Amino acid sequence: MEQLMLDNQAELYGVKTKEVNQAVKNFDHLIRVKYSNALPTAFTEKGLYMLAAILKSPKATETTIAIVETFAKIRELSSLVNELPDIHEKDEQKSLMQRGSELFSEVMNDGALEIARDETTVEL
Repeated sequence: MEQLMLDNQAELYGVKTKEVNQAVKNFDHLIRVKYSNALPTAFTEKGLYMLAAILKSPKATETTIAIVETFAKIRELSSLVNELPDIHEKDEQKSLMQRGSELFSEVMNDGALEIARDETTVEL
């Protein structure tokens, strides 16, 4: 599964969605409206690096690094969850569960994953 960031999360970079799309496409024809018929742009991990290079700001670089670090932690957590059923030694299970708990805590508490008031979904 490819991890993505959507263009409507542009506030992480300190810019508006319109500015991200304009920078990526060099195209500006819509006034920002609440409901748009335009499809969102999704950025892969590699695309986030390119976005930071296009936006050329310290905030863009800082945000990209934070998102990529979060992607890496989620990948590691997913790997641990998949590995756990195959481990039968109690000490090794305990160690894996401790590391998984640490990773989950880091992702949820370091501000990299902003929690909405109504719902938050983390898919592993």
